Amino acid sequence: MLEGTRSNLGMTYNQLLNAIGVTPIAPLPGERFNDELHTAIETTPNSFLPDKAVVSLVRKGYMLNGELIRPAEVVISKGGEPGGEEIKTETRHETILSKFMRRVESRVFKRRFEELEEREQELSKNEQMLQNTVKELEAREEEFKKRMEEWAKRKEAEESWIHELEQRKEVLIAELEASKRQLGIIHEHLNTLDAKKDKMVIESIALDRYNKELLTEKEKLLNAIEEMERTKESVNAELREIEERKTRSIEELFKLKEEVQKTRELLNAELRANEEREEEKGKELSVMECELPC
Repeated sequence: MLEGTRSNLGMTYNQLLNAIGVTPIAPLPGERFNDELHTAIETTPNSFLPDKAVVSLVRKGYMLNGELIRPAEVVISKGGEPGGEEIKTETRHETILSKFMRRVESRVFKRRFEELEEREQELSKNEQMLQNTVKELEAREEEFKKRMEEWAKRKEAEESWIHELEQRKEVLIAELEASKRQLGIIHEHLNTLDAKKDKMVIESIALDRYNKELLTEKEKLLNAIEEMERTKESVNAELREIEERKTRSIEELFKLKEEVQKTRELLNAELRANEEREEEKGKELSVMECELPC
C-alpha cells in the first residue's frame, strides 16, 4: 500500500508539472555541457570524459512553455579531451518586453512551484503517518496472532483435561452403578451380611464425597471456560477496533487523492486563464506594433 501511495504521489506530481507546462532539465553524467540550459558551478579534473562534459547533477533546472526559468546546476569536467567553444555567459539578445514577460512568468511559476512543494511536503507527512499506522497495525496483528496461538494451546489443554474428567466421570458412574447393585445384594442378604452392609455404607459415603469433589472441579472448569469466553470477546473487540482504524486510514487516503485531483483541476483552470490572458496580451502587442511608426 505504501509503495502504491508513493507511486501515485509521484505520478500526480509529474502530471501537475506537465499540466502547467513545466519541463525538468536533468542532464546525465557524460552529456555535453550546454550553456543555454546548464550552469557550471564547479569544475573537476577528469581524464575519462571530454572537456566541459557533465560529471554530476547538483540541482535540476526547469523550463516553462519552452522558456528557461532556472538552469540546471552541474559539475563539469576539466582537462580531458578538447571539447569545443568556451562557456558563454549569455547566448542571445532579448528585447525588453520579452525579458519582462519572462520575469512575470517566472514569478508566477515560482509561486506555483512553492505551493506544489508545500503540498508535496504535506503529502509526505501524511504518507509517514500512514506508514506508522500500518506498522502499528502489523505489530498489533502479530501480537494478536501470538495471543491466539497461546489461547489455542490453552484451549487444547483444557479440552483434553475436560475429556479426561468426563472419562473419569463415566468410570465413577459405572462404579456407582456397580455399588448400587452391590447394595441391592447386601439388602437381600441383610440378615446374614450386617458386616458387609456397614462396609458398603462406608464406601457409599466415600463415593458421595468424591462426587462432591468432582462437582467442585466441574464448577471451577466452567468458570475457567467463562473467563476464556470473556477474553475471546475482548480480543474480538480489539480486532474490530483495528479494522475500523484501518478503514479510517483508507478513507483518509481517498480524501487526499480527491484533494490532489481538486488541486489539479484548479491548476488547469488557472493555466487556461493564463493562456487566455497571454493571447489577449499578444493581440494588444500586435495592435501596438501596427500603430507604431516604422
